[in-house]
Amino acid sequence: MTATLQTVLDLSGATHREPLGPTAEGLSSATFERVVIDGDRYVVKRLSHDTDWVMRAVGDVGVPRVVRMHASGLFDALPACLDTTLVAVAFDPATGMAELLMRDVGSAFLRDSDPISPEQHALFLDVMAQLHAATRGMVDELGLTQPTQRWQMLGPAFARQEALRGPLTGVPRLLLPMWGRLGQNAPDLHRAVLALAANPAPLVAALAATPQSLVHGDWKGGNLGIGADGRVVLVDWAFPGVDAPCADLGWYLSVNCDRLPESKEAAIERYRDALERHGMHTAGWWERQLPLALLGTAVQMAWSKCDQVEELAWWSARVAEGCALLP
Repeated sequence: MTATLQTVLDLSGATHREPLGPTAEGLSSATFERVVIDGDRYVVKRLSHDTDWVMRAVGDVGVPRVVRMHASGLFDALPACLDTTLVAVAFDPATGMAELLMRDVGSAFLRDSDPISPEQHALFLDVMAQLHAATRGMVDELGLTQPTQRWQMLGPAFARQEALRGPLTGVPRLLLPMWGRLGQNAPDLHRAVLALAANPAPLVAALAATPQSLVHGDWKGGNLGIGADGRVVLVDWAFPGVDAPCADLGWYLSVNCDRLPESKEAAIERYRDALERHGMHTAGWWERQLPLALLGTAVQMAWSKCDQVEELAWWSARVAEGCALLP
């Protein structure tokens, strides 16, 4: 694959170039640049395993997974309702640096921390369901994020591993203190999710017995927008993989909890209805996959809820339900 990739994007025709700082929700350590080519505006994203903690958290080594997906044509095969904005990719094996050229659709994105409107919310869940229905039964031939990597990505072990590289910053700096507070505020929840963060094999095995689809992994507000053509803009494919579709739903409910226009229960039913509408019937597996995937989401994100009483109570109940289904 690397032989067919450019090592560096050809930006020789650019008439304007300017570095961009991270957005308020830009939690990775990738760098960005705005360029203008033939009068059209683009954004260049640069990332590598050495410089991006997210890639290290999910074991994204060698050619980055987003580059593999683009080079294989997988993005072109996704439902037309999705716009990844990707135009070209490059990867330099000598430096480990990847470059992604994306159309600049900044005005399409949700504004930082603004509530998600009912119309936006309904569209996001419908398109999420379309992605999952269209890719049901997909086989991973690209070495995408493995389920074990997904559930362990924000555990204490990763934070300790990062600390060996030097002083922690950003999200990795928060992990150990907040996991500690989780133990103080919700000891039963902490005990359950800590055990699965250390060894997610029971969760992985249980979810593997339910339907699998391509999941994006990070349906947070900062990665989402609606383009002028009505398509959903979905960027930052940092940890895609073949996994339980409800893994995407759980992450969406968790990271956007303060922005949702309806209850989590209503959102869950809305997503399930959308799956049915798009031909992915849920009888026979939904009652197992949903609680297990929400348990997995808690393994990933319960530490971030440690000071939110109502959120913590909701996720504690989901952990109890999911643990009851483990082998």
